Amino acid sequence: MHYSSGDLQYKIREHLVEAHNIDKVKGKDFGRVSPNGKIHLRWNSHYGKIYIDGSHLSHDIQLGDEILIDCHAPELKIFMKKEQLERIDKLTGDGGQQMLC
Repeated sequence: MHYSSGDLQYKIREHLVEAHNIDKVKGKDFGRVSPNGKIHLRWNSHYGKIYIDGSHLSHDIQLGDEILIDCHAPELKIFMKKEQLERIDKLTGDGGQQMLC
């Protein structure tokens, strides 16, 4: 994902789904949400924890909690030297549009 993208990148580490719903989550382990998109989750276990951006930011959740995640966070500031930006352009040949985080 390009460093200037407004998309939200996500990864679901452990799917907790009932057997009859397993096909609904196939292929949804990771992805991107556009700036106008949202992810809506409902927690179906007694207790758990959701981690945001690693282990340093988490929130306890319990059965029935609903979580709505969108892309409306403050813009992330990235400081890079001009040489680093030029290297990204050389590696990708497209201004970094295909660069994956």
